[in-house]
Amino acid sequence: MREVGRYLVLEHLADGGMASVHVGALRSESGGHQLVAIKAMHPQLARRPEFRSMFLDEARTVARVRHPQVVATLDVLTDREEVFLVMDYVNGPALSTVLRHVDAGAVPLAIASRLLVDVLRGLQAAHDAVDDGGTSLGIVHRDVSPHNVLVSDEGRALIMDFGIAMASDRSYVTESGEVKGKIAYMPPEQAQAQRVDRRADVYAAASTLFEVLVGEPPFGRGTMAETLVRLLFDPPPSVCARRPDVPASVDALLACALSKSPDERFGSAGAFADALTATVPPASAAEVTAWLQQTMQPFFAERAALVQRAT
Repeated sequence: MREVGRYLVLEHLADGGMASVHVGALRSESGGHQLVAIKAMHPQLARRPEFRSMFLDEARTVARVRHPQVVATLDVLTDREEVFLVMDYVNGPALSTVLRHVDAGAVPLAIASRLLVDVLRGLQAAHDAVDDGGTSLGIVHRDVSPHNVLVSDEGRALIMDFGIAMASDRSYVTESGEVKGKIAYMPPEQAQAQRVDRRADVYAAASTLFEVLVGEPPFGRGTMAETLVRLLFDPPPSVCARRPDVPASVDALLACALSKSPDERFGSAGAFADALTATVPPASAAEVTAWLQQTMQPFFAERAALVQRAT
């Protein structure tokens, strides 16, 4: 256990490409503790001045976003060459973890709708965020995928890692011109290192919905080069052809959201959420909770034991 500012860094949770994640606690004057999640940026990134500066700027910008479907950024700390991001603690797995524990195509349609509507509402809140003067903050996530969605034990899906995604995107093309990141979820304009706007997040959310429904993203098979060719030139494959319980109207929604041209997609995450809600009525939060507890029972038992050790 170590102290960072007002926080205690407790049990290690996971490692990602850019940071390690820990259960932490905010110490109160009364002696109690509030659980938080603390991300410690990997040292090789934290020591890069340009990345460190971008990350801190972006993280402080995203900290302005407050919405039930966005994992709140509570604090951004530095300690010598280390950088820490303090966030709300969410008791639940990443959506990518959930998908690894179910058979392809086994997520009930109404559950899938609830999860993605939540994600889209969170994205809309971030896209709409303004500064104190009412000027748009211009937030675009740029890395929406099952890895960056948490599913809480309260039956809510929350989008996370805006600041990390935004900072990494500033330098996501290597010196050799290779695109870094989760290319299977990227829109064509991002995969070609072109300018992106909020409609890039609409596309990535649609790729995520596709994976929730059938077990893989629409173009993410084979090598990176093969994936890139498919996402640039192939039409989206049909979900209905692989899941008979999915209505044709869902294919139409996905075809719109996965359009190669941003101008042909839904104009906003909120518009996509409205269309999805009208097409597939979402499950209730209670129904998501019941399904999640049944599907992920070992995860919740292990997480409860970890939190008990930490506190």
